[in-house]
Amino acid sequence: MTDSIKQTIPDVTVDIKALTLSALGLLITSIGYAAGRSGNYSHLAVEIFFVGLTLSFSPLCYSVLRNEKVAKLPTLKWLGAILFLSVFFLNPMLPDGFDELLHQTTLWQISYFHTLNVSNTLLPISPNYPGLESATLFIRKFTGLPFNLSICVLLFLARLLLIDAIFRFVNCVTSNEAMSTVAVLAYMGSPQFYSFNAGYSYETLAISLGAQAVALAVCAIRRGLPRKNYFLPLLLTMATIVTHHIVGLATVGALLCLYLYLVIRRGSKSLGGLGVLVMLSTAFLTLWTAISFHQLYTYLQPIFSSAIKSLGSLFTLGSSQRTLFHGASGIATPLPEELMMLVAAGLWCVLIAYSIFSRPWRQEGVISIRYFFPIVVIAALLPFTLIARLAPLTAEVAGRSTTFVFFGVAVLVGAASIK
Repeated sequence: MTDSIKQTIPDVTVDIKALTLSALGLLITSIGYAAGRSGNYSHLAVEIFFVGLTLSFSPLCYSVLRNEKVAKLPTLKWLGAILFLSVFFLNPMLPDGFDELLHQTTLWQISYFHTLNVSNTLLPISPNYPGLESATLFIRKFTGLPFNLSICVLLFLARLLLIDAIFRFVNCVTSNEAMSTVAVLAYMGSPQFYSFNAGYSYETLAISLGAQAVALAVCAIRRGLPRKNYFLPLLLTMATIVTHHIVGLATVGALLCLYLYLVIRRGSKSLGGLGVLVMLSTAFLTLWTAISFHQLYTYLQPIFSSAIKSLGSLFTLGSSQRTLFHGASGIATPLPEELMMLVAAGLWCVLIAYSIFSRPWRQEGVISIRYFFPIVVIAALLPFTLIARLAPLTAEVAGRSTTFVFFGVAVLVGAASIK
């Protein structure tokens, strides 16, 4: 008995050599940033950056996949931390992205006026979903850190929480750490994971909270835990609702669909905890949406209306098609980067197709096709998000939607990776 327990415990938490090489890659990435700022070596900045980024990812990725002696989840968290710092070092003094500045405006107003009833003329919906700013102020108050470091700590914790949620979810439904590891690595391949969801945005925090809520609920169901174990998922779901509108809706929607599906398949027996979670979450979502309905409608209606019209013109070959590999300002993407994007998009499509046709749900220990079907559908949406980016007004919506689509991709690829 003792020998079998010892065999399941990794010899080391993380491969120090791999971690050192990844840290070296982080240093090279920072050198690329410095080269871009200097002006004298700006023509080499992109090449240095990609070399550093590759070196940051590859050693720990190889180690967690091939070295059975390392602990999977801690190594994945180290990798996630290094990728987060890779983005953070671009401007470590203060986040300066467009969305980041919008949320910092709300943050400073809440801090200065000591009330949540503030106004942000550039992003009017932001004060209605103050979860991000409230969490930042909480960290600042109880640590004494300045705003920029409080923001960094919050985003860092959100990154670790997201990695833990994906690993926990896949491990609960498959009982396979290898599948869970591949699933997390696949999600790290999402462009939103590296860039936008590492920035100071309410979606960044909400995604982590919502994913953790769903993961904990699924684990409670699989293990037949009592109702008290649904209290933490409820708190996380409520925190998600007050942090981001779409993510809150998606989280409650996922829990509701899960509950309805399980009721249809096996009746309401043993689903009392999940039922209470869904009922209270839905009630809270309805209340919060009703309070913010006017601002929410004013904010979202033009976005989705324009996106639908632009997408329609794309399929009818209208005049609003986007020029390939050109930004909104009209600047063309360099040819090497164009090739990299095409190769990456093609590889993801091939990987998804291979994963679907390999039918991983037939493997022992993997959930059946009845439960796997929604995951396959979500993953199969990725090629459509790539096509939608060709229309100018749907590009941003399509890009943000990959945050959700890659959850399906991650689970599908993770399950298909083990034979």
